[in-house]
Amino acid sequence: MNTEQEISKSKITTLVGPILGLVYYAWDLSFNLGAFGVIFLGHILSIWLFSLSILLITIVVQKNILPGQKSWGYFILSLPTIWLILKIIDDPSEIGQIQDVWIHIVGILVLTISLPYVVYVFFHFTNPQILLLKRRLIIGLVGIVLFVALIGYTLGQNNYLIMTCQNFIVSGQDTPQNCINVKK
Repeated sequence: MNTEQEISKSKITTLVGPILGLVYYAWDLSFNLGAFGVIFLGHILSIWLFSLSILLITIVVQKNILPGQKSWGYFILSLPTIWLILKIIDDPSEIGQIQDVWIHIVGILVLTISLPYVVYVFFHFTNPQILLLKRRLIIGLVGIVLFVALIGYTLGQNNYLIMTCQNFIVSGQDTPQNCINVKK
């Protein structure tokens, strides 16, 4: 095998793991968003848990191990915790108050700002070779993930085309409003 083939194989190997991980997460998040119209709390909490874990690791290691601008990195990684504290402080019995709207907006901003950085930090620590790939390959990776997310969202919205309410019930989920009940 010549050097060019080895590099090509190495790039492919570097891409496969991240594609599979991100595609699974994007599919699950977007299908449920399409089917139920919400991002499930588990997805939000996984971003919070990862962000908090990285912050705690930097405290334990007592070294600045974050890539890029460190102060911005710490700020972005602390956003999910700030949002969670706001959710805890908010009175859940008072639904529809102005603070609920603001906390919802903050939650959307936290996801929008934190998720790309969390993914970047994830690759920085688990697969740093991916960050050295050509921009075209990285754009291809992002494109694949977004394409699968779009398919997931579309199939989630149109779940009645591929499954029934019973499929959701058997898997332990609630049923979307547009699922089809099949009588036995």
